[in-house]
Amino acid sequence: MVTKARDLEDLAKSIRRRNKGLRADVRAQLDSEISMLSDRLDQLRRSKECHRRQLLREECRIDTDLLRLESYNPRIYAHSEKTREQLKGRRQHLKKDLRSLERSIEMDIFTIHDRLFDLLQQRTWLDQEAE
Repeated sequence: MVTKARDLEDLAKSIRRRNKGLRADVRAQLDSEISMLSDRLDQLRRSKECHRRQLLREECRIDTDLLRLESYNPRIYAHSEKTREQLKGRRQHLKKDLRSLERSIEMDIFTIHDRLFDLLQQRTWLDQEAE
């Protein structure tokens, strides 16, 4: 499936590169929409990567804070347990957010792939009809 999705995206990108002007015919409208969807896929992937990096940075900060708590002197042990549990809770919440983000973006990508497939089929049908 991944290979087919990549082939679909490669085809859409090639159409996007060729689509330089706006014409009034149906094929040109399909090409414009295919170009837009191809661009949207690239934007989604960049957005996913950016959000993922931000969440992973925050998770690293929390893990660093947890490691620091372990090095504290025993005199503040009573406070560190509550803080430790709060940090662990935040870390779990971040992991949940990351999974949710990835699932949401993947669903968006699948939806765009379906739409791209439909548009490319319409375009092929128009090309065959024109022959």
